[in-house]
Amino acid sequence: MLIKEYRLLLPCSVDEYFRAQLYMVAKAAQQETGKRAGEGLVIEENRPYAADDPCNEYHMPPGQYTKKVFYLKSKVPAFVRFVMPESALTMVERSWNAYPHCLTVYSNEWLGDKFRLSVETVHAPDAGTQTNPLNLKDDELRKRQVDFIDISCAVPRMEPNEDPTSWQSRRTGRGPLVPGRWYYESQPVMCAYKLCKLEFRKWGLQTMVEEWGHKYGLKYTFIRYHRKLVCWMDEWIDMTIEDIRRMEDETAAVTRYKYEYSLKHGGTHDGIESDWEGDTTAVDDTTSQERPVAASNSAALPASSAAVGADAYPDTHLKSKWTPHHEEAVAEASAEAVHSDGEVRASAPAREADHDFSA
Repeated sequence: MLIKEYRLLLPCSVDEYFRAQLYMVAKAAQQETGKRAGEGLVIEENRPYAADDPCNEYHMPPGQYTKKVFYLKSKVPAFVRFVMPESALTMVERSWNAYPHCLTVYSNEWLGDKFRLSVETVHAPDAGTQTNPLNLKDDELRKRQVDFIDISCAVPRMEPNEDPTSWQSRRTGRGPLVPGRWYYESQPVMCAYKLCKLEFRKWGLQTMVEEWGHKYGLKYTFIRYHRKLVCWMDEWIDMTIEDIRRMEDETAAVTRYKYEYSLKHGGTHDGIESDWEGDTTAVDDTTSQERPVAASNSAALPASSAAVGADAYPDTHLKSKWTPHHEEAVAEASAEAVHSDGEVRASAPAREADHDFSA
């Protein structure tokens, strides 16, 4: 088992991040589901849970429980697809959001107990300075690797309109983020301490899959999606949690429809794109040099999902409903499409060759 604690620094408060993360997950799910035939996610449950709820097998404090099924296909590396049938390329995600403490557990029916992945997160109003934020025991502390993440680094490469080094929020005045410096100079700053445990017990593949999973499946995913979260700040900053929950209900219906549509038609038709802010689908990216760090972290669906489609979700529907300042935000973001080359690590840039890790 490979254990890493990612310390993700962000230019927002802990209270703001609660809404920001939920908004980012819902919007990204709509954008990316069904881009390729049979790929994306389906939300099966999204509901509050109590401490004694049967779903609460890990004894988390009361919060929000979600269950999602991810259909991966091309999202996994070729050396994994080679040993697994296509029908096995699915992942079940179960999450217990007792914010600021969250737990997410992933499983795969085909692999069974040969695969284990969990992400336990605590959110704190600091710059990643806690020694043992997840209260690990001594044996796990010895195995833990700590990796600080600066979302303004240049690897993986920036996507259009999602470059925090050129972004600035009109509504809050935050940004742009200067790589390696912004978290010393800006307020507010918070840290998401993400303790990730990955085990893949398949002879001949364990080390390769665990290292690939941490670097590309976890670290690079955290970077990409939290760049979105920050650069979408003007969209979510004024939303209430009630707004977010209604948005999640719509997302559950839309993603199910788009997934089913992609199975029938080989991809998502333009007419059912919600597309709040244009196509910001993540592109498979470059690798980076790891920086050694010394350790001192059920939505109700319509009776027929066919009822949800181009007429129910025209391109402007969710824009106008969920982003009251959307046109303003789009105009700003459109002027900020910048790509960078090197990755700032400590005080020196480092970069590896491009690598298509999905091939």
